[in-house]
Amino acid sequence: MKPNRNRIIECIAVAVTFVGGGHPAAATAHPAGFATAAHNTDTTEINATASLFGGPTLHVTPAAYLQMVLNRNHGLAAENFRGSIAEAELKAAKVVNDPELTFEGSKEVYSLELGYTVEFGRKRGARIRQARTFAEMERHEVDLYAAELRLAAAEAYIEAVAEAEMLEVRRSSYRYMLEMSRSDSLRYRAGEITENDARQSSLEARTLLGEVYRQEGAYMASLVVLGFYAGVGADTLLLPVGEVRADIDAAPLPLLIERGQEGRVETALANLGVEMARRELAVARSEQKPDVDLFIGYERDWKGMLPRKHMLTGGVTIPLKFSSANKGSVRAASLAVGQEVRAETGVRAEIEAEIAAAYHLYNAALRNYDHYRSGIMDEARRVLEGFVYGYRAGETDILEVLIAQRTYNETREQYIESQKEARLAAVNLLYACGMELF
Repeated sequence: MKPNRNRIIECIAVAVTFVGGGHPAAATAHPAGFATAAHNTDTTEINATASLFGGPTLHVTPAAYLQMVLNRNHGLAAENFRGSIAEAELKAAKVVNDPELTFEGSKEVYSLELGYTVEFGRKRGARIRQARTFAEMERHEVDLYAAELRLAAAEAYIEAVAEAEMLEVRRSSYRYMLEMSRSDSLRYRAGEITENDARQSSLEARTLLGEVYRQEGAYMASLVVLGFYAGVGADTLLLPVGEVRADIDAAPLPLLIERGQEGRVETALANLGVEMARRELAVARSEQKPDVDLFIGYERDWKGMLPRKHMLTGGVTIPLKFSSANKGSVRAASLAVGQEVRAETGVRAEIEAEIAAAYHLYNAALRNYDHYRSGIMDEARRVLEGFVYGYRAGETDILEVLIAQRTYNETREQYIESQKEARLAAVNLLYACGMELF
């Protein structure tokens, strides 16, 4: 079961907003105070970041993180009991019927009788085979839970990496604009630019600081989700390190479909579902057979030193199974077998569709990622540098610089987003094919 991740993020975002809401420095009326206000804002950012990242931290690589999730996740630990419970039920199914000892006494005589029920139709064997199949299904259910947990944890890891990269973009953008606002404050004092230009760059720097605060909250929320999956308390932060691959060696689609249909846990569960239905049909048929009660007894009287009479008795009780003429339970179990066979076909078709969809989504995401890796960011940076150079030379105004700055920031953010989408698409394709994620 996946955690309510959005709810976690909302709670942390509220806390971060409360911490950072009062930090931006108030606007000063005189341009001469721009540099001082900017300097105070920079210090505030450092202090806020230090407080957010207080407490113990642990750096984890992708593979190490997934192993930690498998070892420490509370939900998976609870699911592991299902296999043990099923094994106990299998052991209970092997129990044979107990004999019965009956004693009766009256004023004249008493009797002692020993009875035993003999089951026909191999009922005990049918129940054992049913319990064994059920235990195997439970183990595969745990495997399915673990596979889905690995996928959710891998997605959370990729999300945390992207949030960290986005935080660095926000901070670098803020620092860049902060330096520009300080420079503009000095240029205003020297009479090189107008008061509005100096105010505009200072306002832009403080606006970007607010984005830094919001991104810090998003990053912290992603780290909390990482810790949740790994069974780590919120007082310890797991920091992702290492490269998460976006480029994978994807085989042709038909081969991936064949591999996925054979390697997915869902396929094994569907096969076991058919087998379980057949076991239940065997149990239903065995229940149609009668059970026979055998007994042997001894009877004697109480009086005298020697009993005047005693006897041995024996007998058999054979039920008249008129109810066996009603084949409703057998018919229902037989139909359940057909249902599971069709369900198995549906599972294979569903896996095929999942793999095909994941394959096409991965190729599209990878093309988009390659598009942003082809030099778009370098071009956006050169455009920004050109406008900044023109602004400092007095050839362009501050608004053109801000537009170029925002375009550059958006390009960097789109690059990170395309990288995250490619990584997520790769992980989902690997999961759909039943392969290792990292």
